[in-house]
Amino acid sequence: MKQSKNFGLIQKNTSDLIDLWMYNFARNIPNFLNGNNVKQLSGFKNVKLSIKNHRPKNSAVVIGGGPSVEKNNHLKILSNSNYKGAVVCTDRMLVPCLKNGITPEKFSKFYVLTIEPKDVTMKYYEDKIIQKHKKGISVVLSTCTRHETVELCKKNSLKIFWFHPLIDDYRKPGSTNKIMN
Repeated sequence: MKQSKNFGLIQKNTSDLIDLWMYNFARNIPNFLNGNNVKQLSGFKNVKLSIKNHRPKNSAVVIGGGPSVEKNNHLKILSNSNYKGAVVCTDRMLVPCLKNGITPEKFSKFYVLTIEPKDVTMKYYEDKIIQKHKKGISVVLSTCTRHETVELCKKNSLKIFWFHPLIDDYRKPGSTNKIMN
């Protein structure tokens, strides 16, 4: 099998971040063991259904922080639309979405995703506008999210759902993947 061009970069980034991931993971254990699993948000209510047999009835718009969002005025377009599906934004786009009228009051299925384990994620949850809309915001957090970011989400009374991005041996009794899924 041919190796991807990015394989070396992925290996290096994994090596550089593994200590931070594990540090954050360890600090978050009580939160995710006692918290909500992202599986609770799944459209697969019957675990016997396969992806092949799944027929989605709903749609979602995913909002990242790329340059085309501002360039093409995507936030205003979505805000002024009659779109009825879910809105999933990256943590970086949470405040811009809220400030542009993309709110949980208008879009009842409103999700924010945090994957990054670094300090930068804390600033995405510090704006006062989050308090205004906190009731309808569901946050999907990696088990490796910076612990202080988790505490900010809790302080803001956001609904937190956890996922585990690292892979371990699910056949072992202490497997985090096995416990969470």
